[in-house]
Amino acid sequence: MGRPSRRTLLLVLAVAVSHVFVYLAFWGVAFARFDAAPREPLPSALTLPVSVLGFPMMWLPERWMVALRPFFRDDTNTLFLLAGVNSLLWGSGVVAIWNRVRSAGRILPVTTA
Repeated sequence: MGRPSRRTLLLVLAVAVSHVFVYLAFWGVAFARFDAAPREPLPSALTLPVSVLGFPMMWLPERWMVALRPFFRDDTNTLFLLAGVNSLLWGSGVVAIWNRVRSAGRILPVTTA
């Protein structure tokens, strides 16, 4: 396995940046909605995207968050760190799947000019 191309790295970063903005937007709306009315259950239109987009990093055990507390002043910084790492994982995964499917010729066959 060789070094990834510049195009691949840019695609990973593009997917990661868009993922982190979408995830933090959904997470922020869910947090604000829960903060405003903690006794009302959140609608699945919020919980489902937050759960799916937060996978796998936000599903880590709570002891990992506690272990990271001495390195950060606030839990918000830990959230941003995990959201950033999570978005890079999503970017890498999406681009890897896209390249695998594309190289197999199922979607957008690879053409060389």
